[in-house]
Amino acid sequence: MFITGCHRSGTSIVSATIRNALKTDLICHNEFSEQVGSNVENLDGFYESAKLVEENNRLLAVINRRWDKPALESINWKSASLFNILIGKRECFKPYQSEPWVDKDPRLCLVWAAYKHILLREPYGILVIRNPLEVIQSLQLRNGFGIEKSAILWYLYNYHIAKECEADSMHIVDYNDLAENPALVVEGIASFMQRKDIVLSMRTEDLKGELYKSINTIYKKKYKRSVGIKGDESRIASEMLMLWNEWQDSTRTLDSFKKIFRDIPGVVTDRYSEHISIESSEGPEISKEYAYRCIDNQNNGFGDIKQRVEKADLQLKELQTRLEERTKEIKALEARINCMMMSASWRITSPIRIMGRFMNHMKVFRNKG
Repeated sequence: MFITGCHRSGTSIVSATIRNALKTDLICHNEFSEQVGSNVENLDGFYESAKLVEENNRLLAVINRRWDKPALESINWKSASLFNILIGKRECFKPYQSEPWVDKDPRLCLVWAAYKHILLREPYGILVIRNPLEVIQSLQLRNGFGIEKSAILWYLYNYHIAKECEADSMHIVDYNDLAENPALVVEGIASFMQRKDIVLSMRTEDLKGELYKSINTIYKKKYKRSVGIKGDESRIASEMLMLWNEWQDSTRTLDSFKKIFRDIPGVVTDRYSEHISIESSEGPEISKEYAYRCIDNQNNGFGDIKQRVEKADLQLKELQTRLEERTKEIKALEARINCMMMSASWRITSPIRIMGRFMNHMKVFRNKG
């Protein structure tokens, strides 16, 4: 099961809670077990595997994108070039073919559709959504992003995951409920995991205690500073806040989430190129290198290319054989002509042929006269 949501939305606390609640033998003990280390942003760690983050960065690099520069519209991962890369990644994600397991990365919002083809099924996930003004503020403090860029990131992360996830494959957690109504969060997560046959190692009451523990250890300090919004920047932040309020007033289900983030607002489209678009000079070499390496390492996709090359070789050999046969026929005809021209009958009848050509010329001359 994946845990995702826009950066700075509280995905780490949800991941920590669920990971600590799972039996230890249900968490992948392989190359995905190495975790992203802690830092001043999250003192107790991010509760996400370094390998998953690396692979998601590579997926984004293939389409010339980054976590902070997502695509505006959905990516067609079923296109031939991209699909072959996804096939090549199936072996890497083989540990994820069996359940249960838990891993987390906000970038999953941007590449969710790719994992349908990698895992050969619809992924399960928990999505954390947070007030856009709080996300804007947190991205300003952590990354130095402006209000407009942060607001666009918040929208696009939610837009892409809303567009790609399927019904009953995603459970949504409201960040406000983590502190204000943790019992509701715990009951929702437990119910979702039970429906998906993900076994819990503790009772619901113990899981509640784990959630409280995670809140106290991971988010020791909460920023309550107001976001300074001036001039035109107030427009995009205000529109994002309106969407958030619409979410708060809704049934807060996946269906209502999909409806709210169904279309890209004009203000996001207008400001996208200024804050998000990537120059054509950024990243292509990395993308090509990784794409070629994935194609070289994968069996099925490369096998298909190999078959096409072998078929083309056979066709080329058939054409070469036919060419050789035609060349032999031409040489045989030339030999027959040479033999005929060297014969005694050909030389004896030469005056007759000359007279015939002369008569034809005279006939043409009379017709013109």
